Amino acid sequence: MKNFKDKVVVITGAGSGMGRSYALMFAKLGSKVALCDYDEKGLKETEKLVMQAANVQVYAEKLDVSNKAGVYAFAQAVKAALGNAHVIINNAGVSGEGRPVWASSDDSASASWALISGVWCMARAHSCRNYWPAARALS
Repeated sequence: MKNFKDKVVVITGAGSGMGRSYALMFAKLGSKVALCDYDEKGLKETEKLVMQAANVQVYAEKLDVSNKAGVYAFAQAVKAALGNAHVIINNAGVSGEGRPVWASSDDSASASWALISGVWCMARAHSCRNYWPAARALS
């Protein structure tokens, strides 16, 4: 993809660090950005910075990516607010205990982590389907 203007970019773990950087970069390229993070305060700060940096549509929602139902609901909300996803950046992945979510001893958290791959994916939505089944709901 050579032009990201008006493309929908979904970024998990957007409340700080690389996720925030991705959000700002894609916003400056003219993308519509959908952001989520477990850290609501950080997410709100990212949303504010994105809106200051560029005049683009932003959808932001607090989300725990280990919650399967929450991930699917987020996907539907993004599609309703911004349209089909063109890029999904699975940047989230560390639990509150500082270990990767997929290493959780809780089987339900581990199983639902398959929705957001242990290896983050930056590709067109149809390429992410093997990593994030909820991407089907976005495309």
